[in-house]
Formats: sequence, C-alpha cells, structure tokens
Amino acid sequence: MLGPQQMPPQGAKALVAGLLGGRCRGPEVSAVLDESQHDLPSIEFLNEGSGTAVHLQYVEESSAGALVVHTVGDLAPGATLSAGLTGGPGLSDPFRLVWSCEDVKGRTRGWSYDGRSKRLRGANAATTEAAFRAMYR
Repeated sequence: MLGPQQMPPQGAKALVAGLLGGRCRGPEVSAVLDESQHDLPSIEFLNEGSGTAVHLQYVEESSAGALVVHTVGDLAPGATLSAGLTGGPGLSDPFRLVWSCEDVKGRTRGWSYDGRSKRLRGANAATTEAAFRAMYR
C-alpha cells in the first residue's frame, strides 16, 4: 500500500517518459490544409516528434482520381514547411492526402489527412503511391 505523497511505479515511469520526450522517439509529422488563398491551396507540415523526418514525401489524389507525388525532403524536429497542392480550387471531396517519411533507422511511417497513422513495411513502404493505397484500403 502506498502512503501519502508516494507514486506508483506506473506513474513514475509515465513521468520519466514525459520528461524525456515521451514514447515518440522518431518523427511525428502532422499536416494542415491552408485554403486562405483560394487559387493556391497549400499544405503545411510540422514535425512534432523528436527525430528528423527523412525523405518526407506526400501524395494527393486529384479530383479525377490520379495520384500526384511530391517530394519535400528532410524536416527537422519542430520545423514547419509549406508546400503547394496541384488540386487547385477544385480540391476533391473528400480530400485525400498521405505523407510518409523514414526515421534515422530507416523505418517508414505514414499518415493520412483524415487522421490515420501506420508503420509501413515491405511493399507498402516501397513507394509513396503504395503508402497511399495502404492507408486507404
């Protein structure tokens, strides 16, 4: 039984993990759609993780259903980067966008605009188009 002002082991572990950066040791990239300029929609990426997002790429689905791949490059922790979209003013509804990157160990991670996140392996990590299909199966 714990006495006053004593912390259970799970609480101590959670506190240390929170102080040392939590469980996210690699990149954690989020994206926001910016439609403030009606003619030039863009997407802004933010790396909220503690590792560099290596070879960040994104793929958008056009209103005709074609996949368009864009390469961003590396994104340091805490950095943001804005990139244009080819969809123009007629963005498809629903808007479907997937971005993926590698961590420093070469593991691939993917995210989608609708909030999905997945570690990609094998054929799903081979290309950004494959990552798109893996996220929207």
